[in-house]
Amino acid sequence: MNKERRKRLSEVMNQLNDVMSEIDDIRNEEEESYDNLPEGFQNGERGERMQEAIDSSMK
Repeated sequence: MNKERRKRLSEVMNQLNDVMSEIDDIRNEEEESYDNLPEGFQNGERGERMQEAIDSSMK
């Protein structure tokens, strides 16, 4: 691998790490919001949508 490709690869890997970190932050915020919902809302449609979003971000 030449120097230019290594540099591009490194830049893309850094971008991916930044995006993964942002996804983790958002997922944590959503989990905290879900946990703070009353139990009735957690078991309702809103809670289910929130849980689906949380679960899908872990894939």
